[in-house]
Amino acid sequence: MNLMPESALPGIALLKASQKAGDKRAQNVALNHLKKFNIFAPMAFYDEVESALKAKDLDTAKKILKQMEKEYRREGWFLKQSLKLNIAANKWQEALLYLDELTKSGGIVRKHANEIYAYIWHNLSKGPKLPTPERLAMMEKAYEYEPLFLDNLTELAKTLFKNKDKRAAQTLLEKAWHDMPAWVIAETYCELMSENTPIKRAQKARKLHDLRPDHPVSQLILIRYFIDAKLWGEAKRVLHLIPRNVPEAFVLRAALAKKEKNDISKVIDHLKSAVQKISYPYKCSNCRKSSDKQDAFCKHCGSFLTLYLKHPITYANCADALE
Repeated sequence: MNLMPESALPGIALLKASQKAGDKRAQNVALNHLKKFNIFAPMAFYDEVESALKAKDLDTAKKILKQMEKEYRREGWFLKQSLKLNIAANKWQEALLYLDELTKSGGIVRKHANEIYAYIWHNLSKGPKLPTPERLAMMEKAYEYEPLFLDNLTELAKTLFKNKDKRAAQTLLEKAWHDMPAWVIAETYCELMSENTPIKRAQKARKLHDLRPDHPVSQLILIRYFIDAKLWGEAKRVLHLIPRNVPEAFVLRAALAKKEKNDISKVIDHLKSAVQKISYPYKCSNCRKSSDKQDAFCKHCGSFLTLYLKHPITYANCADALE
């Protein structure tokens, strides 16, 4: 029977409609029909798994992949979707195996593979009752794949510090700061490297600032720590260096007005300006749409690990200075 590829289109439509309606019998009819096609079948199955993952319907995604495993086990699309499914289900060891296969087959860009390796090894390091050396080795493995994966970086620094390797923790954080200043790096650095007083933390914040003095994150973080330490003049001096249209700067101006003189009218004015400029903090590098929280999958297009923080530090970090 010589079927043209166009003959698969009704089967694809039936598969989508039956899945949406929850009609398992019709879904099986569609799947059996699509098995006749070498080109269209994988495309349809990939889309169906993608839709199920986006809807967080892991059971449906698992069932579809199970049906396809025997015939498509070595194909790139199957490996990718199986990888996503296991990550969504927090099955890190299984995800690692699929990622290894995908990497060996050349079915994934090396940079993206490294990011996912780091993500998986970091989550493996959070396993319960892991001995500290084993946990540390897993975090170091994640760091080798992606040094600027911040969740792993900060946990690695804290673990090194707890294991009496303060110099290694300091070097790790200072190098990361030089490469990519970020609030969480400064927060971890000031917490670990200084005595727990506002003045000492401000001194450490200044040390980080001096590594990248012209970077806006350096300036914003330094202002925050100056405000905490009641160094009003220093905070104002750095504030003058920041463009007035930066939303986080308005939040810090409000914090300064409240802490220094408790000028509530100015606090309100500055916060109004900040609110007018605030947008959702995360953006997808694939579809370019914004999201209010970070997730493994973009809620708009379903892309995997494509959400990134649009602004250098979050508004919440600056708003903490108001408390």
